[in-house]
Amino acid sequence: MTVSKQPVSAQQGQDMTPPSLADFSEMVARFYDGPLAQEPSWKGSLEAVRTFFRANYAVSITRIPTSPGRSRTTSHITYSGVQNVPDVNDFYNENFYAIDLFVNLPQDKAFTAQDFVSEEEWEQNAFYQQFLAPMDVFHVLGVDMCTADGGGCQIRICRPKSAPNFSQLDKEYLELLVVHMKRCVELHAKQYETQSTNQLFASVIDRLMFGSVILDQYGFVLRQNKIAEDTIARKDGLSITSGKVHALMERDNKELQTLITNALAVHSGDQPNIVQALSISRPQGDCPLGILVRNVTAESWVEGDRKAAVAILFRDPLCAVETSHDAVRRLFGFTPAEAGLAMILADGKTLDDAAAELGVSMNTVRTHLKSMFLKTSTTRQTDLVRMILGSVATIC
Repeated sequence: MTVSKQPVSAQQGQDMTPPSLADFSEMVARFYDGPLAQEPSWKGSLEAVRTFFRANYAVSITRIPTSPGRSRTTSHITYSGVQNVPDVNDFYNENFYAIDLFVNLPQDKAFTAQDFVSEEEWEQNAFYQQFLAPMDVFHVLGVDMCTADGGGCQIRICRPKSAPNFSQLDKEYLELLVVHMKRCVELHAKQYETQSTNQLFASVIDRLMFGSVILDQYGFVLRQNKIAEDTIARKDGLSITSGKVHALMERDNKELQTLITNALAVHSGDQPNIVQALSISRPQGDCPLGILVRNVTAESWVEGDRKAAVAILFRDPLCAVETSHDAVRRLFGFTPAEAGLAMILADGKTLDDAAAELGVSMNTVRTHLKSMFLKTSTTRQTDLVRMILGSVATIC
């Protein structure tokens, strides 16, 4: 449950004139702002609800099925601005859920307590006396809604006895708000899914030791991953000057800028996607960096000063891909010793290197290697290494 509360003293002196459409618009905007925040939260939205309805509490209750196909639910209650109520979730679930009049309301329809009982009956109600009265709550306005994933969300808005009851206009405003709340929940879910997917693919890129630099529609660096930052900081073939990516060698830079220009042109036009490759020389004479430049598909409806337009990917051919010891062992049925040997060979080292690194004899290394051949149905060391590097062990 999420709750926003105002001190009773402030509530008693509060202006109770009906809110305007502009007030309603501001409240709705706060709901759409919630999922866009760096740390998404509904507390700010509930504070806007509490203010709009001139309430001393605004409460959201999220109900999650305890198991598929079962009707029993658990309530998660969050209070915004309420102090010293640390166990409100357990307190409500264990003692008051069963006697709460505001349970299983018709969907998307706003109700007050007086839609069920008279004020006199409400004053004698156990739920009111034991749970609400101690928090200075008498008037309650509530609505239930179902989310797309089958979960449930409920809004409860409360006023003290000293304040007037909620009006028909209040009910209509709350029902209008539900439409926007559902959309916000769906947007939040989609945004979370997109962010999770992006983070997953970014971690895969990092595990494969790829540097990535994203340019905006003007060719300026928008963001880069840690591998790219390190490479550029060392000036290992690439640099960033005045916010733009450059190759250190003049001939390479001329070609790189041409590829970037081509990708930007595709991004801003209706041409098919383009992927271009380039080899960049390095100042120490090491193996060249392999560079891939491609456009990022433009979304015409996306507004903003800077949008991702070009992706530059590169990798040091001599940089070994890190593999997971545990993943190699589980994937191929290797013993811990065999998995250790596999990782050394995958790093491009020889059997002599492996024997020295593992502190064992060459006979032992060869025995492990023969066992690994049998388990992977290979007969050559190169095939074994290729199989390991082509497995999911490199992204674990």
